[in-house]
Amino acid sequence: MSIKVSSIAILVSFFVALLVSVLFYFKDKSLKETASWLRYFLTTCRFLIVFVVVFLMFSPIFVQTKKENKKPILPILIDNTKSIQLSDTTFKTDVFDFIEAVSEEINVAEVKLLPFSNKIELDFDLTFDKQGTNIPSVIDELDENFPNDNIGGALLISDGINTEGEQVYINDKYPIYTIGVGDSVKEPDAKVKNLYFNNIVFVGNTFTTEIQLQFENLKGIPQKIRVAFDKEEVRVIKYTPERNYDFYKVKIQVNAKESGVFPLEVFVGNNANEKFLKNNQLKRFITVKSKKLKILVVSDEPHPDVRAVKNSFWGVDHIDLSETIFSKDISLDLFNAVIFIGNSNVKNKKRWLNKVKSEGKGFVWFTGTQNSFNNQFFKFMRLDKSNDKVQMKSNSSFSLFKLDSEIKESFENSVPISVPFGQWKFSGDNQALMLQKINNIETGYPQIIFSNLDAINYSVFVGSGYWRTSLRNPTAFNELIRKTVNYVSTQSDNSQFRVNLRSEFTDAEEVIINAEYYNEIGDLDNSGSILVELMQNDTTILKSELQRTRDKYRQNIGAVKPGIYKVKSTYKKGKKEIEKENNFFVNELTVEAENLSMNYHFLSELSKSSDGAYFDWKERGSAIKSLNSSKIFKTISYFELISDLLLKFKWIFYVLVLLVIVEWILRKWQGVI
Repeated sequence: MSIKVSSIAILVSFFVALLVSVLFYFKDKSLKETASWLRYFLTTCRFLIVFVVVFLMFSPIFVQTKKENKKPILPILIDNTKSIQLSDTTFKTDVFDFIEAVSEEINVAEVKLLPFSNKIELDFDLTFDKQGTNIPSVIDELDENFPNDNIGGALLISDGINTEGEQVYINDKYPIYTIGVGDSVKEPDAKVKNLYFNNIVFVGNTFTTEIQLQFENLKGIPQKIRVAFDKEEVRVIKYTPERNYDFYKVKIQVNAKESGVFPLEVFVGNNANEKFLKNNQLKRFITVKSKKLKILVVSDEPHPDVRAVKNSFWGVDHIDLSETIFSKDISLDLFNAVIFIGNSNVKNKKRWLNKVKSEGKGFVWFTGTQNSFNNQFFKFMRLDKSNDKVQMKSNSSFSLFKLDSEIKESFENSVPISVPFGQWKFSGDNQALMLQKINNIETGYPQIIFSNLDAINYSVFVGSGYWRTSLRNPTAFNELIRKTVNYVSTQSDNSQFRVNLRSEFTDAEEVIINAEYYNEIGDLDNSGSILVELMQNDTTILKSELQRTRDKYRQNIGAVKPGIYKVKSTYKKGKKEIEKENNFFVNELTVEAENLSMNYHFLSELSKSSDGAYFDWKERGSAIKSLNSSKIFKTISYFELISDLLLKFKWIFYVLVLLVIVEWILRKWQGVI
């Protein structure tokens, strides 16, 4: 404990106080008859009063050191995902008894119970229904949640199955004790890995779905695969795995009879030898539309790219193709979208782009090896007359629609495309599906672009020579072209009241509704109110008013259970009322059921690398004893300097007042006032 002030301040305060007190009591003639002891006492009082007052004028600081002994903490990380309960069916009931035992028996540290999935959940809510596990990220997160705490070690209770992040992790900050839940022995298991299909199909058409299945330790045991669409069985397949680890892929045809959103379900196995049946089925939803798409192909000359694009729609009943040339001028009223292929003169190209802009039609543009060209959708400045031979690299952040990894790989491995050397700039909200590679060097330049401008969806395929890709892998090329046409044929809502809502979610995702209202002059206006009603099977689940965010509206309604939902949105302002309806469906995320065997290797290596220890769930009692007897938990003393202005301490003023009162009483008693 000390007072921080300059020595000059002390000296000045001392001499001023001394001068004032001496002059007042030894130079005043009226005090000569006062007793010596009293005069000296009054001088001292006056000295102290003046000294303190002058001293405080220099703002001295009072400093003290505070010592605090901080007990170490023991974070207990509990896996709160679906897989852990599937791995050990009794875990949910046993874990609460274990938590109680931990709280009672561990006395070497302060216990922090932390459920986790792909992140730490600070609110203790063990539901074992979370999706996604990322143990490395969770351990790194401990330091963020307890930055100033003494973490002596951590206890991790998990099956060790990481569905996200790194599969190998080393922690050297503190020991990690792990308790493995489940069985590391591979049990017999049949699972539906995935379903692939077009998200949008049309009434009366037959669509193809690819089913991927995986079989473990079921060699020679016949399996039955059932496929149902709109709850009606459409196909039964029998398959006998030929290996202990067998992968089976099959394509089937399904007929779409009517419009709407319908479930496509696959069931496999259900064998008595299986312990886990949760992953034996998979459900996805398909949107069936009622009308066909009419597509216009515009080109100037015969070219292999034209033939490849036209052939991609061969046998597709829901698409009607028509053709014309750049020099002709026809109405687009009957068409949903336009495909432009190849070069033409600037006048013709601008006229057609003005036409799709004014009529609100989406389009696809295969640029060819054109010269510089500027328009409202994209701009290209050619830097020289040369053309580059480029390969493609898929963009991992592309999110407008799903594309099978095999299709992406086909384009990445395709014959190089001839691309004019220059700079591209795309208008609107755009994403690149494919980026350019030159001599195996990733340039970051766009090759296949998807964008939206003023409610018009459009796509640009830079360069010429895509027909070579169609020859090498026609399935991949056709799939991309068909998805591209579906994208550009879908127009954004350009009315005053717009509700933006994705059509597909998983049950692990939060459903977010965004809305906008444009007034009569086209400015965003959020002065009205928007009420949304969430319904399933004509039953209202939720009613809520959208929150205003800046000049728009937004509402997070959280994660919902798998199924088909309808959102009815109503905009109200005064007497004005506008209604919108949106549909979306929620799929069950099955990533936590894909691997149900405990990852002993990950857990044991994590403990070993951090000087911790591994225990099986059956040995959990031993884990408590080991933690209590370990020497890793040590109390740490923290020293904290606390400083404050001396002026803030009230007792100083009380002392001053007391001294003044004493001096005044004594002077009054002596009659010298």
